[in-house]
Amino acid sequence: MQSRYFEITAQGRGSFPIDMLRFGQLYPVGVDDARNIEPPSPTDSAFKNGVRNITLATTGSYMKEYAVIQRFASFGWNAEVTKEIKGEER
Repeated sequence: MQSRYFEITAQGRGSFPIDMLRFGQLYPVGVDDARNIEPPSPTDSAFKNGVRNITLATTGSYMKEYAVIQRFASFGWNAEVTKEIKGEER
């Protein structure tokens, strides 16, 4: 089976569903994404509008991608694939 790298951007309010990192074997793409996993402080501009975007990466199949997106939805977060690279393209 061919390996596949993909990035998912999750968007939501409130507490980030931290179990998603384990469930989806996800990791933050950048430093800002890692920081956004923590809820913003009341002095942060992100706190005022409440919506945070966090880009996470993993490898796996289309079935895994679907499961991760559906699991985010169960926590009230929207998620979509924003980048995909097949094994030989990496």
